[in-house]
Amino acid sequence: MTPVRAPSLLDQLTRNSLDAGYAEAAARRAVTAETAAPTSPRIARPGAVAVLALLAAGSLLATAAVAVRARAPADARLRDTLGAEVAARTASTDAAATQVAALRTQVAAARSGGLAATRAGEAAAGQLTTLETATGATALRGPGLRVRLDDATSPAADPLAATPPTGPTRTDAGRITDRDVQDVVNALWAAGAEAIAVSGQRLSAQAAIRSAGAAILVNFRPLSPPYGIDAIGDPAGLGARFGDSPTGRRFRTYTTAYGVGFTVHSATSLTVPAATGDTLRAARVLEPTP
Repeated sequence: MTPVRAPSLLDQLTRNSLDAGYAEAAARRAVTAETAAPTSPRIARPGAVAVLALLAAGSLLATAAVAVRARAPADARLRDTLGAEVAARTASTDAAATQVAALRTQVAAARSGGLAATRAGEAAAGQLTTLETATGATALRGPGLRVRLDDATSPAADPLAATPPTGPTRTDAGRITDRDVQDVVNALWAAGAEAIAVSGQRLSAQAAIRSAGAAILVNFRPLSPPYGIDAIGDPAGLGARFGDSPTGRRFRTYTTAYGVGFTVHSATSLTVPAATGDTLRAARVLEPTP
């Protein structure tokens, strides 16, 4: 029988190098830290959130598409109705303008017959003719210049682009605007034009060239391209001065850069109609400011 040997002090130090008090304190600290640690909230996976967001966006887009398709027939009917109303009102306006022109001719004939009875009447008739010519109240015929403006039928050329775009399309850069028509008209006045009409609309002191959406209005009449501008005056001098004007040079650049239609021709006989706008009933001469 082998006797059991009691562990020596050296064996205890080798196996348990840490004092029992230190081990007990370390165990208490571990339990306290585990109890006091806050419970972290559970975070949803990003994939599930993204899927829900995509589903919601797809549902909204589908609803909007269905609403647009349902509203399209109503919009088309409204557009057709408005187009028919515009055409009817335009035809009515044209008929009224024709009637006004016929009545003006009758009034002018009766007035001329009455004024021709006396010398004072003849002098007044001559002065009246001069005033009517200046105010656009009567039609005029004579030589002059015809300018034609049109929208570009090809994409605008970008001078900085390596290759120019291709394809038959219209762009804003190549579209004639009301400002373009105004510039050409003002340049013709400055060049010496005596009377001007834009697409058959006589310009007077009360005429207006403006825009309504994409349409150009002259005397509140919508016009469509091409726009013909007839100017009565000396063809040679009028053409030379207009061609050398900043507006003439700029539009020649527009033709090269953007494909805008711009042509100028002399004419031996042009007719500009009488103005159809409001008639000035009363006016007074303003004194020049010092």
